[in-house]
Amino acid sequence: MQDTAPREPAPTEALARSMGLAPDTEGALLADAAHIASVGAWSYDPAVGRVRMSDETLAIHGLPAGTELSLEDTLAFYDESSRPQMRDAVRAALLHGTPFDHEVGFVDTRGHHRWVRVVGDVQRRAGSVVRIAGLLHDVTERHESRSKIVELTERLRLATEVAGVGAWEWRMDTWEVTWSEQMYRLHGVAPQDIELTANRWLEFVVEADRQRLSDTVAQAYRKGGSIDEQYVIRRGDGQLRHVHTIGRTLQLPGQPPCMIGANIDVTDREYSARAQLDKESAERANRAKSMFLSRVSHELRTPLNGVLGFAQLLQEGELGVVQRQQIVQLRAAGEHLQALIDDMLDLASIEAGELRLIAEPVNVMDVVQAAATMTAPLATEHGVTVMLDAALQQPDPRELITDRMRLRQVLVNLLSNAIKYNRRGGEVRVSWSMRGGELELSVRDNGPGLRPAQLAQLFQPFNRLGAEASTVPGTGLGLAITRRLLDSMNGQIRFESQAGRGSTVTVSLGELQRPSASPATGASTPAGASPASPARSVRILYIEDNPVNMTLMEHALALKGDRFVLHTAVDGESGLAWLRSGAELPDLVLLDINLPGMSGHDVLRDMRAQSRLAALRCIAVSADAMPDEVARALAEGFDDYWTKPLDIARLPERIEAALKLRR
Repeated sequence: MQDTAPREPAPTEALARSMGLAPDTEGALLADAAHIASVGAWSYDPAVGRVRMSDETLAIHGLPAGTELSLEDTLAFYDESSRPQMRDAVRAALLHGTPFDHEVGFVDTRGHHRWVRVVGDVQRRAGSVVRIAGLLHDVTERHESRSKIVELTERLRLATEVAGVGAWEWRMDTWEVTWSEQMYRLHGVAPQDIELTANRWLEFVVEADRQRLSDTVAQAYRKGGSIDEQYVIRRGDGQLRHVHTIGRTLQLPGQPPCMIGANIDVTDREYSARAQLDKESAERANRAKSMFLSRVSHELRTPLNGVLGFAQLLQEGELGVVQRQQIVQLRAAGEHLQALIDDMLDLASIEAGELRLIAEPVNVMDVVQAAATMTAPLATEHGVTVMLDAALQQPDPRELITDRMRLRQVLVNLLSNAIKYNRRGGEVRVSWSMRGGELELSVRDNGPGLRPAQLAQLFQPFNRLGAEASTVPGTGLGLAITRRLLDSMNGQIRFESQAGRGSTVTVSLGELQRPSASPATGASTPAGASPASPARSVRILYIEDNPVNMTLMEHALALKGDRFVLHTAVDGESGLAWLRSGAELPDLVLLDINLPGMSGHDVLRDMRAQSRLAALRCIAVSADAMPDEVARALAEGFDDYWTKPLDIARLPERIEAALKLRR
């Protein structure tokens, strides 16, 4: 609807004329500009109740050119949340002449939701509003960009809060500092509790780091650079925290320089890194200790093999009474040294976490009886009687899932202590019971017992509680190893003692279970095995570089007459040469690991790679008793692993057993 008053030239017409353009040219330029800017015009004449729109406005609505709408039809394009706002704006304009400028939601005829800026003003005649006219600007892209900025800002705020990152700004002209909320939390203070300045900020830094950080900040101030530092702060609550700060200098045109940056609490990371370094250092120390113990073990066991072996051989010969007593003392000293080496290796393996347990169903009664049998000679020597409760002497079908060898080692340690530190004519009683679903084994003696002060030091390695002054042999490692073994086996140990009344050691283990049914098996020769017939001699190749050990083996087997025929080689190369020579192959190869030139591992690999030698039974014989070395040898294909010093008395028995091993 057009006004009836004389019409002033439109600004666009005046602009066109000033530029020397024809009205149609001016209209085309304005149409192009409106389309590019997505801006259209509109007007509402209340007298006729119609809304007229420019072509661009109609295009924004998705309407064809020339369309006129009622006010209600026009308001219907706005979404439900914006429609009341626009209706109120039009009403206020008609009644009071109030202009409006709103950014509202809008849905075009294609169903696309858009955002538009609607600007409206009134035209009056005789003091009354006769028309509302204005512009419609499609601001969808700007609105969505602004929304994304708001969303990204909120995500950044949440991310920095979750990550513990605090943001800060430092104005270099006034030294004014601004902190985010997270910065206050990081420093353990509230905004109202601190007058924040650069100097006050620096006071949070511990004295040891303060000068370094101050120098870095000063350099950044002079050169307009950046900072990237890690330091320690003392929070408002007194806690010490490690902080990493990164800052960059920002110089905007016409504004003083400032630095913006972020702080992050890296205390956990720092502690984790230190813990990792400590762990790696401990692991290196354990490896070094293991290598040292392995070397020491090898160097001690090698001569011990000769000492104990020849002592055993001498005991088999004809000796006088004094000489026999001397040999007994020599052998006892050697066995004590061997026990000390074994205990040290066990303790080192447990402490290094290298103890390997083999969990299997174990009949505890059998293990108790085996331990009692093993310690019987010691009990006879000390004049002590070992008694097993009646229940332990009867077969019991129930089993315990544990490591058979380590359980026997625990019981042998406990029985040995109860026997050695008892009195002559004393007694040791072993009993068992079930308590809270767990099996408890108790070893009780009626020896001299221990005082409370001694009990407090009971499990300390090498502490023999004064027994080192007695004639009772020992290393002071037995109970320390026993407790660590039980810890590894998920067991417990309790020790009760009274001076003059004896001691009771109780071991708690897992729950006994009945074994699942399994087909009975009888002893038979394994398939593929070809044990040497008793009617012929057993051929053995012994590859050993130590002449004493070589001589010991020759003398030990010579005692068995023609049963064993021994061939020897001083290194791996000559041993392999003899095997390849075409001579009759041996029934068994005893192979030292630490050989000059080719190691025992190299020799075994060469043997297994040759079809003619691959099936030979091969036993590793070494003074290295470390668990890792034993496991490595068995994994590489050795049929067994014998550690020096060898028990010469049992050597023929072990050879016969080795001949029955499956290949």
